[in-house]
Amino acid sequence: MGTVGADMTMRRLGRITLTTSAILTTLLAATAVTAAASVSSQGAPRLAAAGSCHSAPTPKGHYLGLVGRALPPRTKYLRQFARATRVKPNLITYFRHFGQPFSASDACMITRQHALPFIQIEPFAPYTVSGIANGDWDSYLKTYAKAVKAFGARIALGFGHEMNGTWYPWGAGHVPPATFIAAWRHIHNVFAAAGATNVIWVWTINRAEEPPAQWWPGSKYVTWVGISAYFRHPFDRWAIVFNSTLASVAKFTTRPILIAETGVGPWPDRPKMIRNFFAGLSRHPQLLGFTYFDLNKLENWRLEGHQRAIAAFRKAAPAYLRLAR
Repeated sequence: MGTVGADMTMRRLGRITLTTSAILTTLLAATAVTAAASVSSQGAPRLAAAGSCHSAPTPKGHYLGLVGRALPPRTKYLRQFARATRVKPNLITYFRHFGQPFSASDACMITRQHALPFIQIEPFAPYTVSGIANGDWDSYLKTYAKAVKAFGARIALGFGHEMNGTWYPWGAGHVPPATFIAAWRHIHNVFAAAGATNVIWVWTINRAEEPPAQWWPGSKYVTWVGISAYFRHPFDRWAIVFNSTLASVAKFTTRPILIAETGVGPWPDRPKMIRNFFAGLSRHPQLLGFTYFDLNKLENWRLEGHQRAIAAFRKAAPAYLRLAR
């Protein structure tokens, strides 16, 4: 799969490519955080107000997650997806830069929808994986951990996802695996010291890239393994997309596995590919479930507007949600 890295790079660039005004907003926010944190352990960012929310119920069957536009803080896109597919996601994944405070209101919005919040924290500049491992931003981490503990409801948390790919500054070729492991363990230990026991730690790799074992921080530091993998070619099927990665993970851990990001491209056989995806999931009932990346970012993964794809998803998803693990 020689084009996987380049294709994935384009998807990642697409996902983080925003409008000009949004980029300016992001840069201004990053500047404010940098001024507050001073690229050191001095002064943590101001916390969002904590909410009193109950944990989302643990599904008896599987997780069906969603990455959606402006979700959180808005629920409009979630409602649209649920109406189109006739299933309501019970897990919502969203991405936040390292340095941003924990937003109890965003997480609470998700738990009120009876879904588990899954936050993927991304260590973009000015933050570095080595600095995190060395404790340079412990003030921020301690403040974040205390806010998560105060929130009380269960959340899933990831750091530096897809580190075995080359497209992120914390990934392969940019940060040594040993440094990444040290940073992951350090973050976990800060949360443990703060008593933030309501965290599900999700370590997410990408398929078809560098062998993931060298980034493994150990079962003591991971609750779930996440896998990002997409049906990005017209010939893709479950066996091509997932089997080798699942076999690689099985060599070093028996932790539960979540398909943390996936999508099916708008190919002529898209309905057949969706049916094949659910058939593969059903053959692996030990998997926790999956999160669908329902966005149009250079490659259009959205189901909306593709009626035959929606029909295939709508037919298979309810049965999968009920499938016992």
